[in-house]
Amino acid sequence: MTWVAGTMVFAIVPVAHAQTAQTVTLESENKSVTITGELVEFNDETYTIRGALGLITVPRNGVLCTGAGCPVIEAEAPEVPAARDVVLASVDDETRITGELIDVEAEHYVIRNALGEFRIAISNVECLGEACPAIEQPKPGITILTAASEYNDVLTDLLGGYAQAHGQRIEVRAAGEGAQGVLVYSNDGELVAEINLEVRNPAEAAQAFSNGVANLLVYGQNSMDELLEASGTAPAVSVNPLAFDGQVVVGHAGNPVRDLSINELNQIWSGDVTSWRPFGGGEFPITLHMVAEGDDTDGWLTGLRASDTPGVVTHASEEEVVAAVEADRNALGIVHWATARKTKSKMIDMRRSCGLTSKPSEFGLRTQHYPFTNAVTSYGPEVGMQEFTKSFLDWTQTAAAAPSVSQHGYLGAQPQRIKLEDMGVAVIHTAAVEPDFDGAEFASMMRELRAADRLSMTFNFISGSTVLDQASVEKVRRLADSMRSNAFPDQELLLVGFADSTGPAANNTALSLRRAEAVRSVLNGEFDEATQAALDVVQLGYGEQMPVDCNTTDTGRENNRRVEVWLRSKG
Repeated sequence: MTWVAGTMVFAIVPVAHAQTAQTVTLESENKSVTITGELVEFNDETYTIRGALGLITVPRNGVLCTGAGCPVIEAEAPEVPAARDVVLASVDDETRITGELIDVEAEHYVIRNALGEFRIAISNVECLGEACPAIEQPKPGITILTAASEYNDVLTDLLGGYAQAHGQRIEVRAAGEGAQGVLVYSNDGELVAEINLEVRNPAEAAQAFSNGVANLLVYGQNSMDELLEASGTAPAVSVNPLAFDGQVVVGHAGNPVRDLSINELNQIWSGDVTSWRPFGGGEFPITLHMVAEGDDTDGWLTGLRASDTPGVVTHASEEEVVAAVEADRNALGIVHWATARKTKSKMIDMRRSCGLTSKPSEFGLRTQHYPFTNAVTSYGPEVGMQEFTKSFLDWTQTAAAAPSVSQHGYLGAQPQRIKLEDMGVAVIHTAAVEPDFDGAEFASMMRELRAADRLSMTFNFISGSTVLDQASVEKVRRLADSMRSNAFPDQELLLVGFADSTGPAANNTALSLRRAEAVRSVLNGEFDEATQAALDVVQLGYGEQMPVDCNTTDTGRENNRRVEVWLRSKG
């Protein structure tokens, strides 16, 4: 037999000898060599024993010592590798942070570099490097609070459409009154996401979102914006329209009245005006029809309610309202836009105080220029949104999501195109009404836009600045996504700025161009430098031209401070 110790090779012959208190037996791991003798020395690296062959030193590693004389060796703690450099890459790979990984908390990586220590949410990044821990990402449990069961139905169908588009399937489970669960599975049966949909009133929902109890809110934008702003959560909110609806006044097809002002509506519904004579319709009594009051009728138009309207006829459904109006030439009714479209009812245009009329058309709703538009809107965290939720919301902005929305009577969130000649009175309103009309600027605008189409995508700004509001920042990101997917082949993109009429007209023209340039700057941030240089984007500014609202109110001026997106064939 042989035993190797360092570079020495010993021939070992087992011998019988008397056992003492210090007698030990050293055996190799494969049990092919055994040495018995008196242990005379032991250290961290070797055993030294005296046997028939004299003193023999044997490496400690790989040797089993048995016998009363064997030293007690404490088990060593496993070596903990020192923290090493890692790279934390954002989900979109636009941002990377390199540093020494010094800790992994429940929801955060902690790294240190020359700039200091950083806590980065695990859900927002991918860890790259040998020191990265193996973290099993939990299946997202997502709580979505909504305004009504109807919204739950829309979301369920949207989730079904999203799952189908991504090779997945859904399973819907009842979860109590006003609630339901949606489980999303991959085709091989793995659970991808578990979603709970629950109806809550807006105030409760805003509080739950602020406290982190709800992951997403889906409400009418009119009811939720102010609540979140009051709670202090609004600056950290990501806003996405999912669908569009509105409230409209319907009239008999034979009634010659085409439009009414908001003030005239209030006069009619308050009972101050009871006949059609002031509107050129003769001395005929106006009859009013509304649905019976319920949670879904709060805030009709300018806050009108059936209980506040003298002589109103109430009905159990909007379809009954439409039928009553169709049977009476002197009748008016209030219903949702979706109901009016489905029943092909005559919808009355809204005339603003300055004479601008707003049509309850698809484009009017998508741009929200129609004053009684209600955007069904999602509100989520700007930072830390689950990857599944982000991917789902991005998909809802595409044309593929439209069928899931339209079957419920809503308009999808995908952009719509319209030609300049189809924009109606907005084009000529400035020339007819505005005192600072600039004919040369108007002619320049017409030359640039006459061969272009406008998209139903409008960017608005924080008052008195060239800073986009949060909803508009989200729109820029969606526009960039469309450009990356080549949604506008062979098209030149025009960013066209406008302003309200406050101050000198020349200053407003300059300001409108700066706002268009501000949108371009934010858009550039979505692309690398090489791509930025290749983008076919032009910035234009036309000041007070083509207002979409009256400049006599704060809201009207805010609506007019905007940048529109137009498309024009190259060359």
